[in-house]
Amino acid sequence: MNKFLSVARGESPADLVIRNAKIANVYSHEYESADVAVYGNKIAGIGQNYDGKNIFDAEGAVLIPGMIDGHIHIEDTMMTPAAFAETAAQLGTSAVMADPHEISNALGMNGLEYMFKSGLNLPIDIFWGAPSCVPASDFETPFEELDMLSIKNMFDKNLCQHLGEVMNYPSRW
Repeated sequence: MNKFLSVARGESPADLVIRNAKIANVYSHEYESADVAVYGNKIAGIGQNYDGKNIFDAEGAVLIPGMIDGHIHIEDTMMTPAAFAETAAQLGTSAVMADPHEISNALGMNGLEYMFKSGLNLPIDIFWGAPSCVPASDFETPFEELDMLSIKNMFDKNLCQHLGEVMNYPSRW
């Protein structure tokens, strides 16, 4: 950690310095001209006059923070979580709030556990929602019905961090 702070303070060279960037400040809604010092795989500092082992001239390009997709069904893309993450990361997405409802409808808890395990150690963060209604309607025949105790189990196993979309709420609760 001391090396990271030393780079952040400008006392030690960064692994990478991105010069001449316009940085989108999502709080002030303004662009700031600054350099970005990177140490390892983390931004150590934003400012001026950083020294680095590698220098990249952004030539005025805009740097923005990673995008977060607030709701997606990865299985609807017909890709595995790894293939989806690789594609999404290239387009600037850094995290998604995924609702594995469809795979849970087709494969039950086994489908949810597959998605969770397949979503580990990828270039984006995947936060899984607990499918709130499997089946989504009385017209579906799921592999297994996932009820409130199933949802509790998903949270107890740390498979999910939030509740997925609530569908057909009048008939399910």
